[in-house]
Amino acid sequence: MTKETIQKEHRILQLKYAVLAVVVGICVGIVDTIFGRGLLAISDLRTAYWQYLLPFLPLSGLLIVWMYHHFSTLSLNGMSLIFETGQKKRDQIPLVLVPLVMIGTWITHLFGGSAGREGVAVQIGATLSHEAGRRLHIRERKPVMLITGMA
Repeated sequence: MTKETIQKEHRILQLKYAVLAVVVGICVGIVDTIFGRGLLAISDLRTAYWQYLLPFLPLSGLLIVWMYHHFSTLSLNGMSLIFETGQKKRDQIPLVLVPLVMIGTWITHLFGGSAGREGVAVQIGATLSHEAGRRLHIRERKPVMLITGMA
């Protein structure tokens, strides 16, 4: 291969990544907006009715554990899945992680539990972006799609 051919292929790859980054950014932005708006609504509801909701916090924890065990025990690993995939120790992230972390966080916040928001958004982005790259058969030496979704 000549140097010009390599440069041309490199520019095409960069263009592909730029287009994918925009598409992934829009999709992840939509899902993260739904997640964030849901949290705001849930926080308002919890603030108004905390005395009725707080006693059910232990049961909500059991519900969340049941959801993970019923739908995807692997998803219990959360951010570890993302890191392992980025380090090439794992091939894929279960797509079911997205609704599980969203619903689990909503339930936790509704009943007065403490859970992060930003980590969930990162997990959503990484999972959706990695899945898009996998479905589009993008073979990567470095986890560009995963990192794109996390950003």
